[in-house]
Amino acid sequence: MTPIAPLKAQAGTYVKVTTVPGSLSPQHDDSYRILYLRPSGTFLFLGYWAGFEHTSVVGRWSRSKSGVELHGQGVLSTDSLPNDTPPNFIRMLTLSDDLFTPTLVASTELKGWSLLGWQGNYSYVGSSTVVAPDGKWLPSSIDAVDAWIKDRLREGPAAAG
Repeated sequence: MTPIAPLKAQAGTYVKVTTVPGSLSPQHDDSYRILYLRPSGTFLFLGYWAGFEHTSVVGRWSRSKSGVELHGQGVLSTDSLPNDTPPNFIRMLTLSDDLFTPTLVASTELKGWSLLGWQGNYSYVGSSTVVAPDGKWLPSSIDAVDAWIKDRLREGPAAAG
């Protein structure tokens, strides 16, 4: 039997979906947190709840002893909080193994970032999987993800949304 290599944080797409049944309509029930860790060491982190929020952060990611560190800037756009975007986004995510599925865990709340600050588990869904449930605001291809990151890193935090 070949031993299995130790799990380590890897580039790819990680997703957390939260449902709030009974909202305005079925398309408003689910909110999404989508984290694209790109092999280049950059990331795009999106918080999306149709009709309520579309928040984005771009920056750089690195492996830590316990998982992943995200350092970036973004734009908070939500109907539930004052839209004063914090100056920097710094998030530590711990790596967990859920039956051979890499999972990044946000164990503490990150104040000021709405959906992107919630605690919870982000499950790995593939190396180049794209999540765009309504085909509107979210990138629809991995090339669009990379372009979004490149444009916003070049333009600075005001362009992140």
